[in-house]
Amino acid sequence: MADQTFLNSIDLTPVSAFAKRLANHLDVPPTHFRKLAWSDGTDRTFSRGQTLYREGDEVRKIYVVHEGWAIGTVALKRGRRFVYRMYQAGDIIALEDMNWSYASTTVEAVTDLIVSPIDKFAVVDLVAKDPKLGTAIIGLAMLDQVVAMDRARSNSRSDGPARLAHLLLQLEARAKVTDDLDDGWFDLPLTQNVIADALGQTPIHINRSLKTLFDEGLIEREKRRYRLIKHERLVEMAEFINRYIVVPQSTDHLDMGSR
Repeated sequence: MADQTFLNSIDLTPVSAFAKRLANHLDVPPTHFRKLAWSDGTDRTFSRGQTLYREGDEVRKIYVVHEGWAIGTVALKRGRRFVYRMYQAGDIIALEDMNWSYASTTVEAVTDLIVSPIDKFAVVDLVAKDPKLGTAIIGLAMLDQVVAMDRARSNSRSDGPARLAHLLLQLEARAKVTDDLDDGWFDLPLTQNVIADALGQTPIHINRSLKTLFDEGLIEREKRRYRLIKHERLVEMAEFINRYIVVPQSTDHLDMGSR
């Protein structure tokens, strides 16, 4: 029988998707980020369709996503919008607005959403106390910016099926980082209207693109779960680069600097 003292010392708290994302940028295990003093412990819940904040609002907090999905949108002319970001468990909402007191996007929950709000000034203090955390957050922010840039570039030079393939490849690669692939399947709980706003097309075009990818045997779908079948063909079609393959940075110099 195992020693009870040893059993009591084991931390059985699940490693969050956020910890896994942070660890993806450093040569440390995800458990290093298991117990971050992010907030006062009071999580906030938003229902599907509820707005966290609107473009131009004063926003003094960032939000770590624990469960659910949200989108960050920018208003366009004639009542249209561009879906700039898709947030899911492990992401930070409003990190891109750390330098301002106002929001550059509108953020809306597209499923029921659970987040931890953190004051922006508290983030600065936490980073000062844990240089590894600061390095990981910078890495996460830069990666997410490049992923958004890649999607915008794909939108500007690809046809409908290739744009959709690019988005699906991004989401699959992201799911691998947080261990959210189930035998190759990943969630995409977004309506065709939202996907259309993310890819700069109409819902009719998205429906046609989906049909093309299905008919060519490139993807499978079960309700709002997807699995990619012919990766090489999809990567070639979308000219996809997997930005989530990160070479972790050594943290030895950070340990020395914090002594």
